Amino acid sequence: MQAGGRGNAAHWDWNHKRKAAALKADNVAFLALTEEEECHAMMLLLWPKTARFANGELVYVDYLEVAPKDRHGPQVQRDVLGVGAAMIDVAVRVSCAEGLAGRIGLHSLPDAEAFYKKRGLKRGTRDAPENLLYFEMVEGGEALCP
Repeated sequence: MQAGGRGNAAHWDWNHKRKAAALKADNVAFLALTEEEECHAMMLLLWPKTARFANGELVYVDYLEVAPKDRHGPQVQRDVLGVGAAMIDVAVRVSCAEGLAGRIGLHSLPDAEAFYKKRGLKRGTRDAPENLLYFEMVEGGEALCP
């Protein structure tokens, strides 16, 4: 799957409770940022995965999706600011908690690539079959580790 993006969320099932109930495995975390019954973002984390730019392992962000109404854009009046950044910080903290030094990796949809560059993730290569750009946090994540 992929992390981020703008145009693909209209078809998403935003029922975070149903999605979370379907996941019953070790080394997998499904996280949803909610306010009352409203879901602002969802993220699926898998670990351990092999890091590409550093020795060791990382937490892989299998998908991260921010609700369309909470995304940055010229014609969007967001309900909540900083949702994507907060979710990335959570992924880093999970990596810390799992002893993976704050390292995370993900594949980005094209519309979200600038977001991950701004967050300091190192750019990798485009991978088949979806031709999505790979990003990895190799430095700075450990600063969020206790």
